[in-house]
Amino acid sequence: MDNSYERRMKERERKKLEQFRVNYENALKLIPQKLRREFQKDIMPFKFLESLVPELAACDEYGLKSDKGQAKRMISGQLVSKGFGGKLTVAEVDPETIFAELIRGIFDD
Repeated sequence: MDNSYERRMKERERKKLEQFRVNYENALKLIPQKLRREFQKDIMPFKFLESLVPELAACDEYGLKSDKGQAKRMISGQLVSKGFGGKLTVAEVDPETIFAELIRGIFDD
């Protein structure tokens, strides 16, 4: 691997991670206080999103759209797991709004 490739990938990863960090904080603000701890600990710990960053950076590098779709499905599935989507709905928060906030700018080409 040449140095320019490594630098490019590290930069892509850094940008994705920072975007996820901003999105995560913004999504938390939309989640009712009584559900935030469950979201952070059980449903969507930040480490989960962080684990997707290297794959997403590679997707950008090589134009792998199907892998991006898989990552979106993984995030969406986590969000509604363990009945959390229903809990959001009962709290009058649309789970799709949280999902949209989590992925804002992440999958832009």
